[in-house]
Amino acid sequence: MQWIRENYREPFRVDDVAELIGMSTSAFYRNFQGFAYFGYRVGYDSPSQFSREYRRLFGAPPSQDAMLLSARTAGERE
Repeated sequence: MQWIRENYREPFRVDDVAELIGMSTSAFYRNFQGFAYFGYRVGYDSPSQFSREYRRLFGAPPSQDAMLLSARTAGERE
């Protein structure tokens, strides 16, 4: 969380953040599924506010990125 808080303006890949904290991408995904929880932790008042800002910053809603990541990690397990 600290790294994200300090570097939120910089683009990053989920794989890079997972590696930074010593997790596999799939483990990171499982732990990050609660986007609302993390949104509150970094100062957003509501899940919808977090989702709007995420979409504005990354060009896609967090749910879309979560689905893409889930599909990718499922493919890694096969």
